[in-house]
Amino acid sequence: MTAPTTTQMAHILKRMYSQNRVFNLVYDNNPFLAMCPKAQFKGAAEAITVRYADNVGGRSPAFATAQAQVNAHKGEQFLLTTVSDYQLYQLSFEAILAGRDNAATLLSTLDTEVSAAIHNASRSIAIAMYGSGSGRIGVIATGGITGDVITLSNANDITNFEVGQVLVADQGTEGGTLRDSGDSMTVTDIDRSAGTITVSAVANISGLAAADGLYMKGDAQNGGSKVRLSGLEAWNPSSAPSATLFFGVDRTADTDRLGGVRINISALNPEEGVIVALHRMARDGAKPSHLFLNYSDSQNVHLALGTDAQREYTTVGEVGFSRIRILGPTGDLMIQPDVNCPAGVGRLLQLNTWKLYHRGELLNLQDLDGAKQSRIYNEDAYEGRISFYGQMGCLAPGYNARLTMPT
Repeated sequence: MTAPTTTQMAHILKRMYSQNRVFNLVYDNNPFLAMCPKAQFKGAAEAITVRYADNVGGRSPAFATAQAQVNAHKGEQFLLTTVSDYQLYQLSFEAILAGRDNAATLLSTLDTEVSAAIHNASRSIAIAMYGSGSGRIGVIATGGITGDVITLSNANDITNFEVGQVLVADQGTEGGTLRDSGDSMTVTDIDRSAGTITVSAVANISGLAAADGLYMKGDAQNGGSKVRLSGLEAWNPSSAPSATLFFGVDRTADTDRLGGVRINISALNPEEGVIVALHRMARDGAKPSHLFLNYSDSQNVHLALGTDAQREYTTVGEVGFSRIRILGPTGDLMIQPDVNCPAGVGRLLQLNTWKLYHRGELLNLQDLDGAKQSRIYNEDAYEGRISFYGQMGCLAPGYNARLTMPT
């Protein structure tokens, strides 16, 4: 038996990775990514118009007064632009030749590499969907540098880190200029229970200190434009938005309706806090359908509910998720744990107001030339490419809230 040709491998890949299987790999253990409505990104920019005030001046018991005060409704148009994310995988020519006498060996190797690549690409999107677009994935704790071991200020952020990552750091300001001109260090070991990472050499980044933020190399905003998705933290930030333009919009005219609501329930029992937040949002006309929480926060809510917790299982395609259902003032609320949600922050969402816009498929296995793999000109290997082009958008920011959760 001869080794499969690249044309045959492209055919095999196409059969092995139908779009349904790609979706299954993408959605595995990424609930918000799975449940968020998707839409095709159209044109150079996707326009989202948000009306934040009606024609309030043109009403009065007196006709002349109504006529004198008539004005247009107030609205803003967010002009979304795409960001890119690339995931590459490689297969050595020797590995291909190893399948000369056993095609199953080659298919197993290929499946492992492609599945790992799709999983990593999907995690990248899923993590970014909760972020601000700065690319920051963790912060160094106070006293958090001991030799080459770094302790994270939020231990639950450890899920954002993997052995082999190349990291850069800011100077304590999210999205700000990188420390030491962007010099980097590599993750060599991870203690997930302790919330620590060991790196090749802390000294690689001169001046690295507590409160510095960590980024994967290439993801950092670095004081310039964002290269990552503008996720939930961008659309609904922890502080009321300033006059800085966001997709062309100054959100200060109505920071809740244009920049989402901020509710601090940290002083309340978790169950009570969720109910308070639901009633606050109902006051503003919102009908929240989902509350996404880190597993640590979801555990606290679950324990507070006790035997009143109504657990159920839901599926998106062939991928399933367990969640808790409670009754709120505007209907059922699904409390959904998600490993990608930052601990201490709850995302109370009216899910039908969100869209993840993308060009082509959500993840594109590049093959416009008929081959899903191409020879690397300067290496004894073949390379496959997976790409994402898209952006997050919200049709009604004011119907969504950022909760500061109880500890």
